[in-house]
Amino acid sequence: MGYSLVTMAGGTAFGSSAGALITSLVGWQWLFIGVASIALLILLLIVIYKKDILKVNETVRAVKENIFLVFCNILSSGRARHTYFYVLFNGMFHGGIFAWLAYFFYRSYGLDELQIGLALLGYGIPGLLLGPLLGKLADHYGRQRIIPLGLFLGALTVLLLSQNLNFAASCVLVALLSLGFDLSHPLFAAIVTTFSAQKGAATGLFAFFLFSGYGLGSLLLSLIINIGLESAFQVFGGCLLLAAICSIFVFRKEK
Repeated sequence: MGYSLVTMAGGTAFGSSAGALITSLVGWQWLFIGVASIALLILLLIVIYKKDILKVNETVRAVKENIFLVFCNILSSGRARHTYFYVLFNGMFHGGIFAWLAYFFYRSYGLDELQIGLALLGYGIPGLLLGPLLGKLADHYGRQRIIPLGLFLGALTVLLLSQNLNFAASCVLVALLSLGFDLSHPLFAAIVTTFSAQKGAATGLFAFFLFSGYGLGSLLLSLIINIGLESAFQVFGGCLLLAAICSIFVFRKEK
């Protein structure tokens, strides 16, 4: 899971800066066209090499036919429901905050598109550099300790960002915000694989709740932005702080 985090964090770090740089040169429309073209190329490669990549077999086909029953069986467990709720909530928090970080840097420090991209580069650096180490940290100290730590760190960084500190401090806080995500997200992903022998279904539910959270979080923050960006950040940070306190009890039996 640590190495998996490395690739995801690396893509996030590179994409946020490269995307801002390309936008400043050719505009966001051509950026979208370029990203779509790369996605189509990847799709084409998957179709061509799907037997080697996906390794489809009879077991996978059997699971596919009963996928909704598998989902119901997974969600019948209280442990699963609690974990997926945290996946959704954590996704809402980070998705909402990250969606508005660019505007935060523009409004607070007057940065242009390229400068914003470089400022957001810190969001992927901790996972890129420390992914495997963070995984070993969880193996050593246990998920019941590391997950609340990651949630507390995420809440604290956003509450501090809302105080409009100097530019250097805000860049450091963005990196720490990413570290909070890195300390929680991969551990949730590891937990969900224990819910069912059909690990693909459990992981699929994980992806569904995570990316639903990303979208819902950005939408929710946009709905309360009229109270002020700093106040909206404080609302999100306060909610995650409460969730972090509850997580101490929710995940106390995780190893």
